[in-house]
Amino acid sequence: MNKIILWFFLLVKRQLKNIVLLIFLIGLPLCAFIISHIPKALESGAPRIGIVLLDLDSTSVDTANSLISDSSVLEFYTCDSSEELYRSIENGDTDCGYIFSKDLTNQLDNKSYKGCITLIKNSSEFISSLSNEILFSALFRVYGKNIATNYINESTLFSSIKSSAIKMTNEKYDYYVNGAATFHIDYNTLSDNGDTNSLSEIKVEKSSFPIRGILSILIFVAGLFGCVQWLKDSENGVFAPMSYSFQRISRILYIVIPTLLFAISSLLTIYLANVQVSLWVELKSMILYILLIIVFCSLLSYIIRKSSLMISLIPIFIIGSLVLCPVFINIATFLPVANILNKLFLPYYYLMWVA
Repeated sequence: MNKIILWFFLLVKRQLKNIVLLIFLIGLPLCAFIISHIPKALESGAPRIGIVLLDLDSTSVDTANSLISDSSVLEFYTCDSSEELYRSIENGDTDCGYIFSKDLTNQLDNKSYKGCITLIKNSSEFISSLSNEILFSALFRVYGKNIATNYINESTLFSSIKSSAIKMTNEKYDYYVNGAATFHIDYNTLSDNGDTNSLSEIKVEKSSFPIRGILSILIFVAGLFGCVQWLKDSENGVFAPMSYSFQRISRILYIVIPTLLFAISSLLTIYLANVQVSLWVELKSMILYILLIIVFCSLLSYIIRKSSLMISLIPIFIIGSLVLCPVFINIATFLPVANILNKLFLPYYYLMWVA
């Protein structure tokens, strides 16, 4: 018994001297802790977009009101002056902003588009590109009616029915822009009590499958590398002077230690990443998964007796687990044969136990 305990601590010491393994053991929970404690990344609101109106032109005012009332992924608000917008962007309080020129309607009517709306932005091209689309969409909804009206006024086709054509165009424009006749999509979710929520009210739920899937594969690979180490030591004659019963115990110890170390690190990572379920489910699932890996790897080491062959199988187990197990997506939902093949890979069972 003392020999087994001594071997256990020697093997733990050997594993902890492995720099790559140590980086994984410490790095996984450390990364989870850092990511979960960045309030700006996790708690910051929607990007803020400032709007400056140099006058009370109807097109400018209606476009600004439409943007401010829009419950999109961006938060539009009005600034009192261009100087205030510049300061807000420099301070990082605002991501970008727009300055609407004076007499915007007449400039658009006269096709004098240059300088109508000035974009002020920081280094973020993504936010400004997204806000450009939203802003010009709102501008078109407001000003689009003027385009049709100007065409009627300038065209000789409507000279005898100009007033009635403009009236009908305005009515139809409002109908098709705001009515149900035009195709559009309205997202709603159904809650447990039957209430519906709009897209802006949806809260993103924490997703545990990707991080669990990756961790489960790492634990599985740790057990396989334990097999590789035992086979290498066996090939080098380390166990030759030892009894057969101790060789069987050492085979299990080689698998247990790296698997257990990665399991502890993974549990810490799961809790620090805040994707845990109940403590009982986490512990029960992890213990069962460790036992499953020990049994599988032990049997595999009896079948595969060469360390080089065992190493060559590890990439197959990794790729198979990533593709067939529900790590990122559940491929079995659209490929029925995967529902059979995924049961050949141990991470599948762990992910099902904690689902």
